[in-house]
Amino acid sequence: GLLTGKYLNGARPEGSRWTFMQRNGIFRDTPNAEQATKQYVELAHANNITPAQLALAWCNQVDGVTSSIIGATSIAQLKEDIDAFNITLSDEILSEINTIFKNYPMPY
Repeated sequence: GLLTGKYLNGARPEGSRWTFMQRNGIFRDTPNAEQATKQYVELAHANNITPAQLALAWCNQVDGVTSSIIGATSIAQLKEDIDAFNITLSDEILSEINTIFKNYPMPY
């Protein structure tokens, strides 16, 4: 959910996991996580894919990730997520992801 950008600028969409009482104050809700997420969202949009697709395509493409867990809560999200596995990220996009990661290696 964080990497979709839906929590940027303090947003807490109704029914989202971060609105549940046990999620308030979650350790991932940090200024660095916010900045890293903004950059990932911008990168996704610049390449005409959704932030969720960027994250899932990366998981599908890099060495060392053997499975991906998707958190779709609607059929539309499920379709979006499944479509991510047909996306091949270019070397340039992978390099930009690595740059963001290096700038925020442990954002939370």
